[in-house]
Amino acid sequence: MFGMILSVILWALALAVAGYYFVWFLAKHNVLWTIVEQGWCKIILHWGEYKRTVGPGRRWLGIPGVNTLYARKMTFFKSVTDSKGKPQAELHEDKDVRSFKTTDYAYAFPFMDEEDSHGLHLSGILAVIAIVSNYRKAFFGSGDAESNGASDWYSMMNTEIMPCFRGILTQISYDDDLVGRDTAEEQRKKAFAKRLWEALNAPEPDGGQSIVDKLFVLYGIKVKSVELRSVDPPTGWRDTTLAPYKAQREAAAAVETAKMNAEQVGGTILGIVARQHGMKLEDLENDLRANPDKRGMSVANGGYKETFAFAQQQVQRDRAAEKGELNDMRIGSTDGSPLPQGLQFLSVGGGGSGGAGMFFGGGGKGKRGGDQRGGKEKKENDPKKMDNDDLIDNLFGDKD
Repeated sequence: MFGMILSVILWALALAVAGYYFVWFLAKHNVLWTIVEQGWCKIILHWGEYKRTVGPGRRWLGIPGVNTLYARKMTFFKSVTDSKGKPQAELHEDKDVRSFKTTDYAYAFPFMDEEDSHGLHLSGILAVIAIVSNYRKAFFGSGDAESNGASDWYSMMNTEIMPCFRGILTQISYDDDLVGRDTAEEQRKKAFAKRLWEALNAPEPDGGQSIVDKLFVLYGIKVKSVELRSVDPPTGWRDTTLAPYKAQREAAAAVETAKMNAEQVGGTILGIVARQHGMKLEDLENDLRANPDKRGMSVANGGYKETFAFAQQQVQRDRAAEKGELNDMRIGSTDGSPLPQGLQFLSVGGGGSGGAGMFFGGGGKGKRGGDQRGGKEKKENDPKKMDNDDLIDNLFGDKD
């Protein structure tokens, strides 16, 4: 008796498990039952006409051939962000779709060459966050005389929203409202998305429904927000508008370079003055900080006036010679330091890199532009005591 009862129980369990998997198998193939995932819905037709919309779970479909699942092609743009963080409008062309979303979705509406208040052509992406809350209205109409349904609900959103978008765009400036808000008045203006959202919710002038209300009541589409994901001016426009900024930055860089050059020249002049007086540069700087009047005081009175004038002239000549703007003759060291006893240096062109020079005294060697050239010993080695012919002969050699 006990064995018979146990056998019946085991058979009942086996039949239950088999029945469960049999129903699951039929539901997976949309026979008698159907399975709806979370966040989605399906539409059941009865002899080809709308019957009901079913939500998540295992749902009764009905007699095969009499009750069927509605399927259609879904074509729309989705607002996405690519791997580089750039907004994109991703095209979806999904065929034979039987499950439809019941959660918020970011639809994208690309636009091209739309004009702002200054006639500037703009292109970009407008994102509309919406949910299809009533698929019967969205796909088949509500059944009243006012609504014929939206066989393409995405086109209906485009038809209702984009004209309003264009109207707002013609009232704003790309520079002041979309890109930069430099003045207090511009900063007080509402953001573009907020202005568009207010316009979409505003009743028609004749007292009719707003665009948001119309999409919901007539087509079962609940629009929740709008966002301007991207907006770009024509190609080359950025370079034109950035030109003044670039010029400003280049002018600032030139000022900084001039300051650096002035500091460099100032340091060179101080170095020459210090060497002329046989002082360390640090000692000269300390003396000038303690006694600033010495800069304009004559050497005879314990100052540096004549030495500073000499150093400034020397630096000016050297700089001019480097640019090829000056040819002069100077006797002595090119940096203002004294030469060894009995040795003089004659430079042509201010002693710059492009000048020529020759050492005199003790049969020294001369150089021209960096190339060594042997000098020729003369009867008179002091250039200050030479006449013009002897000076030229010492510099360039005897003429035979």
